[in-house]
Amino acid sequence: MTIRIKSPSNCPSGEYPAIFCNSEVVKYPKGKRQILSFLIMNEENTKPRSNNMGDNYYAVAVCNPSRGSNPKSKVHKILKAMLTEDEYDPLHSELALPSMDEYLPSKGAPNRIIKVRVKKVGDEKQASVVSHIQRPRDKEWECIEGEFEGVFNMPTDPLELYKKLRHKIPKKALSSTDDYIKSLTSKSSPYYDEDGKFMVKPDYEKMYGSKSAKSLIHKQLYQFLLTQDLKVLFPALSIDLK
Repeated sequence: MTIRIKSPSNCPSGEYPAIFCNSEVVKYPKGKRQILSFLIMNEENTKPRSNNMGDNYYAVAVCNPSRGSNPKSKVHKILKAMLTEDEYDPLHSELALPSMDEYLPSKGAPNRIIKVRVKKVGDEKQASVVSHIQRPRDKEWECIEGEFEGVFNMPTDPLELYKKLRHKIPKKALSSTDDYIKSLTSKSSPYYDEDGKFMVKPDYEKMYGSKSAKSLIHKQLYQFLLTQDLKVLFPALSIDLK
């Protein structure tokens, strides 16, 4: 039986060629998650890309556990995005996909190298997450994140997250940062629904106008929840918050 190596999540943000190398279901504080790992390759696709300590770079996609048969699942979206031009069929690929084992490296078979877009998420405990895959069949970038699935236990309220991270803000800036977050999260804020819950995925065009200042602010608040990074809301304090 082949032993798949557990990998870290240590790749800097950027675009890289990569090989899908492992799938593992692990326990999280709330339920289980399926971790799909990608080994990052050098530009020539000849060997793994590594840091100055000689450690190979990896990135991950965190999904709800799935075999990929459910077309709404993130795993299905990833497997479909990795199909080569020869494998993809507009009709058949909507009905059936190769098993996950067929995507993984095997002795004697050519490596399935794809291009991925990686971003670092998290504050104290960071992870390198694959956000997009460049489809081999047409070279189009496909976002694989989809609807939020509980990845990294994302908070659901910007004010509560701000309170949790507030101790990291320099005292001289607290007055202005407190006023700013309160102005965005008050009861009259347009970013909350009638039940007082932050709207994670509003219809921007309908609610605010797709390019309005309110749309930009909501996207900023959502990114704050996703990354749990104070620098998203307060970029001027980036030096102080390191």
